[in-house]
Amino acid sequence: MIARNLKSGKFSDGLINYAFEGRELEHKDKGAEVVRYSDDLLVPFSAQDKEGILELKQQFNERTSKYLLENPENKNNLIGHQILSFTKEDSEKLKDDGMNKMLDDYIKLAGLEKTKFVAIKHKDTNNPHFHIIYHKVQNNFKKENDWKLNNKTVERGVALALKNRLTLVKNQKEVALTKGVLEIRSKDDDIKKLRNDSEILKSAKNFHHLNKLLESNRITPEFLKDDRVKIDKKIYRPEDLHAVFFLNRNEKSGEKELMKGKEQIASGEKEFRQGKSKKGQEASDLNLKRESKNIVSTLMGSDENQATSKLDKNQAFNIVTVNSNDKELTDRYGMKRRRRGRNYLLKNKGSKQQSQSKNLEL
Repeated sequence: MIARNLKSGKFSDGLINYAFEGRELEHKDKGAEVVRYSDDLLVPFSAQDKEGILELKQQFNERTSKYLLENPENKNNLIGHQILSFTKEDSEKLKDDGMNKMLDDYIKLAGLEKTKFVAIKHKDTNNPHFHIIYHKVQNNFKKENDWKLNNKTVERGVALALKNRLTLVKNQKEVALTKGVLEIRSKDDDIKKLRNDSEILKSAKNFHHLNKLLESNRITPEFLKDDRVKIDKKIYRPEDLHAVFFLNRNEKSGEKELMKGKEQIASGEKEFRQGKSKKGQEASDLNLKRESKNIVSTLMGSDENQATSKLDKNQAFNIVTVNSNDKELTDRYGMKRRRRGRNYLLKNKGSKQQSQSKNLEL
């Protein structure tokens, strides 16, 4: 199977016309059939449903017009066009159900469920293929990040071909070893099962490391003519082994990050405990201040209810009330608070009048 990203446009008319009717001069019957589409679209019954085709165009163009109204400076194409093509051998092996299943997997990989899309199947050649027309402005009205979209499209196709054990064509064997394909394949269940079925493959990071592990277990690998490898009576494709190695390396990297995170947490807990003991000392100092307030209020000889209400109010603002006639208490409590008040005001660039007013209150 081959996946390709094709030329796109700002509006959908030309692409949809081609998908249902072929080129304008040919109007060749392509046996067009809508096989998949997003839930928010109304699609035509067939290539002969002209009214339905017109309505499909309008649904795409409405989003385009709305986006251009809010983003008039946009110069990029907004309608995407991709194709999935199967060889004759692939189509015979997969049948219609298998090809539709691969189309579903591709839609999920490409994230097309986040936008408007329609997939139309053509049967006019020996290579059955799907045309996928979609809007690059997604349902959340953010434009798709189409950086390296050509490469990503090819990589998705190769990953799906490997997963379904289809024959790789042209340069697909080289593409199979790229990071994009390995990342997709390492998440597939067949690769995880392949790795978990062998204790040796659970540890191998690359072919060199695999050879070392096999030597230590006195196992000799056998390399077959089609590049496959026979290990302990099991045959593996090199592309699958590379995906296993990629998975192992990522897990090891994840374990290192996890250990680093645990160390940071442990360090944070230690600092927290140290800070907690420091806060305990600060709490003790605060209790001492509160006790001093009670002593000062008693020495002032005020009415009990009045003193209680004043004390509550002062506590709320953390203000110490002292008898200015008692020099010892003033030096012990008032001066310290007064110095704190001056530093606070200087720090916050208060006026001189505010400083004097604060000292009078203290």
